[in-house]
Amino acid sequence: MRIETLKIKNFKVFRDVEIKNIPNFLNAIDLSELYCLVKEDGYTKIYRAIDSPLVSSLYSAGDLLGYLWNQELLLEEVAKQ
Repeated sequence: MRIETLKIKNFKVFRDVEIKNIPNFLNAIDLSELYCLVKEDGYTKIYRAIDSPLVSSLYSAGDLLGYLWNQELLLEEVAKQ
């Protein structure tokens, strides 16, 4: 599994290597606005971050999306769906 892209509101797509301050960007949006694109076996799958029970729980408890990104929890947990 290769985590390739991050899709954020208004259908703007950013590659994780092109944005150096993704955590700050993620902290500025709501969990319901975050979609993750994960490439698996030649296909790209779209996941809503809010559908991940762990991410939703941590976000509800006050963790910021940028913190979850830095801990490498955000995309790993979303891709488990």
